[in-house]
Amino acid sequence: MRFYKRYIAALAAITLLCGCSNDTSSAPEATSAAEASAPTAESPQETTMEQGSAPAGVPAVTDASGANPGGVDLVSETYSENSLIFDLNGTYCDVSELPFSVETFKPELSVQYGHLLNIRDGKLIFSSWNDDIYGDDWTIFTYDLRSEELTEVFSSKAVLSKGEGGSPLFANEEYVVVCTYPDHETTYRVYKYGNNEPVFTLPDSDEDNRYFTSGSMYIVYDQLFFDGECRLAGFDKSVSVLYRAYLSHGGELGVYAANVVYPRYGVGNVCFNMDYHDLTGVVDSSYLSNLRGDFFRAYDGNTNTILENTYYPIQITDITDEILGSRDSVSWLDKDSNLHDIGTTGFGYSANSGHITIDGIFMLPLYHENASTVDKLLVGMYDKSYGKNTAALIPCEYRSVFAENTALYYVDRTTLETIMLSPHEEVFLYANGENN
Repeated sequence: MRFYKRYIAALAAITLLCGCSNDTSSAPEATSAAEASAPTAESPQETTMEQGSAPAGVPAVTDASGANPGGVDLVSETYSENSLIFDLNGTYCDVSELPFSVETFKPELSVQYGHLLNIRDGKLIFSSWNDDIYGDDWTIFTYDLRSEELTEVFSSKAVLSKGEGGSPLFANEEYVVVCTYPDHETTYRVYKYGNNEPVFTLPDSDEDNRYFTSGSMYIVYDQLFFDGECRLAGFDKSVSVLYRAYLSHGGELGVYAANVVYPRYGVGNVCFNMDYHDLTGVVDSSYLSNLRGDFFRAYDGNTNTILENTYYPIQITDITDEILGSRDSVSWLDKDSNLHDIGTTGFGYSANSGHITIDGIFMLPLYHENASTVDKLLVGMYDKSYGKNTAALIPCEYRSVFAENTALYYVDRTTLETIMLSPHEEVFLYANGENN
């Protein structure tokens, strides 16, 4: 708005100068043109949407008679205000008109909620303590957001000795990692649901290997990834390594890669931080990689690359204006390293993270500089055929993000209220193998 005021003031000054000219016959026309083109608070600047056309995949708006009075431009003023928050490469529409499913769920649980561990295939995976937290009597449930079905999948009483203590560290739709504290010694055991015997137990650390140093692990398919340190014989030094255990092959353990830490879900199913060693021996820990072998610098100049909780890499580039301030340009990279533009935040807003699925459905929490927290959520879809986006803005506070290849979840960890973005239901079921 400060920009508009300066813009109008400048036009007014030009108009006064024209009024002092000897050729006064042209002055009224110049003044009229300035007044017609200057954006004001009462008449926001129009978007570039053409009258009578709706975004691809979005039904046109009709009036009571069935005629199309200008497609989505019925609410162009609202969309113009959206463009001041995020200048989208594409067109805005109402949430109900998006070419994918946007669903909000408010679970009402019949059991005590403890801690949200994961979300997979539209199901919350959470723990429920029957006594005190970190005790030895807890249960893991799944809750289907759509059907509201609550299912018990694991009970600590079946695997923990009385007084042993323990808690779930990681869980997905098939496995749970349990951290226990017998005799004040921490152990990590992996169980498959329905089996009370561990399929893998982390070995004790020794002088050559230290396991689980970052506190992060991830399971994809039947493979468990966790980090640690391995001592190089003859060099009297240790390097960070990523270990991999095959859970369906007796827990066969080996080193997957060196100089990597902090495995978690992201591009390539599992992504991780990477140490880069140059020829002088200097270590740079600002790199990212994944199981696919991609290699990125997390911060490269003004560009931040994100691999976590997204199917494709997200890149956020800071664009700074000395007078107006900073904006964030947001884009994503496909597997051929082609860059696709989503858009740019307005002045006063920033995008600290971004998330996109295999189908091009994306989510951007937008931070407002005055509130220093999220107050808008941009949800949309990238049309790969046209290189444009269709999106909507949702007023929303900060929440946690969970992601998988086909869906994104924006979750309040306290109430478990969840916004779920996914392909339309029949496509979602097919993508998860339910129609095979």
